[in-house]
Parts: sequence; structure tokens; C-alpha cells
Amino acid sequence: MSSKKPYFPNLRSAVISIAVVCVLLVLAVLVIDRSTVMRLNRYMAKVETAREDAIEQIDLRFSYAGKLSILMSKGELGAPLSAAVSLYAPQMDIEGLSLAYNSLDSVLSNLQKQIYQEPDYLLYLAYFEKLYDCETALTQAVLTYNGESENFNRQISAFPAKFIAKRLGMEPMVPFSIAKALKSRP
Repeated sequence: MSSKKPYFPNLRSAVISIAVVCVLLVLAVLVIDRSTVMRLNRYMAKVETAREDAIEQIDLRFSYAGKLSILMSKGELGAPLSAAVSLYAPQMDIEGLSLAYNSLDSVLSNLQKQIYQEPDYLLYLAYFEKLYDCETALTQAVLTYNGESENFNRQISAFPAKFIAKRLGMEPMVPFSIAKALKSRP
């Protein structure tokens, strides 16, 4: 015969103990779920704030480029700039914004080299300075957004947040792909 004592002295204590353990497990799952939802929402808010800051700078840069294209509309040099500015729409997704921004940057860098010899260069120079200021602010905003979106994407791919993010309809964030355009400036 075994000299071990039984875990439960009777059936009633076994049922009560199992019920308590089950209730504690359910409460733990609910607490983990709520905590994860709050954490994911915090990360999402950080990403959205950084996204708004970056889009604000992009919008400002396209606004200055649009004014410059109107100023340059007399000559043939303004046509490519007008075409690049027309690619932008305020409600674009990140991929569309990146494409439009890269196109604008390419046109602006070529244009600045071409108008250096123009007699109205000093008139255009003020706009190029404003465009550069926007780009400087945009560099930090894009770095912040890309970092926050990468952190968010890491968070929603981890267990158990993966299941909760799927339940909440959270999708991975797309980073800006304009780093080459931002690094090409002096």
C-alpha cells in the first residue's frame, strides 16, 4: 500500500479547489487581455501622432513647392515641378506619400541645379530655403514614425498580442520609404 496522503480529503474539496483554480485562470486571461489591449492602443497612439507630424511636414513641403511652381510657371522649368506637385493628395497612404515625395525631391534637386544661372534665382532661393527647412524637420518626424511603427509591428507580432491585434483589426504599419531622398541633401 502507498503511504502517500491523498491531495484532497474528499470529493467536495477537490471540486472547490478545481473551481477556484479555473476562476483564477479566467481572471488572469482577462487581465492579460485588457492589459495587452491598453498597451497596443498606447503604441498605436504613438504611431498615429508620429504619422501626423510627418504628414504635416510633407504637406507643408508640397505647399511651398506648389507656390514655387506657380512662381516658375512662366518658364518651361516650372512644368516638371507642377507635375510632381500634382501627384500629392492629402489623404494618401504612406506608400503613395513616399512615391510622391521621392518624385518631388528628384524634380527639386534637378531644378535647383538648372535655375542657378537664372536671373530670378534669388527670388526662388527663399522657397528653396523653406523647402529645406521642411525637409530638415521631416527627417526627424520620419525617423520617429518609422521607429514607432517598427516597434508597433514587433508588438503585434508577439504572443499573445498577435491574437488580440487580429481581434481588434490592427494591421502592421507601413514605414515611409523616403530615407534616400532625405539623406541626399547637404
